[in-house]
Amino acid sequence: MASEYFVNNFIVQVRLFNRVDGFDIMSVHGDEQFLSLVREYKNVVYNYADTESIVFSLDDAKSFAKLAAIESRITSDLLIGVIPKDNEHRKSAALYQSVANDLGANVVIIDKPSQIFKND
Repeated sequence: MASEYFVNNFIVQVRLFNRVDGFDIMSVHGDEQFLSLVREYKNVVYNYADTESIVFSLDDAKSFAKLAAIESRITSDLLIGVIPKDNEHRKSAALYQSVANDLGANVVIIDKPSQIFKND
């Protein structure tokens, strides 16, 4: 698995590294401890900055957006941040953001975890 998660400054942070694919994201979401932390802190950041490559299809992005919307219905006031790898990935993240937000999630694209609070 090319990911790890931890809590820092009241944010559940998912650090992704090496080659990341849809399985890596789904593996994190399959972890009950991760979901408990997300529901407790209500702030989660997916940090792709250290990845070597990201292999997601358009269908993967739509599935992740649906997953974000479902979790947002379970966890009120959930805020999801995405730190893109680079400008090219920022475009893909914007697509995910658009679909997820249209489905009822609250996804923001940020450059560092503390920006999830909108005042840093």
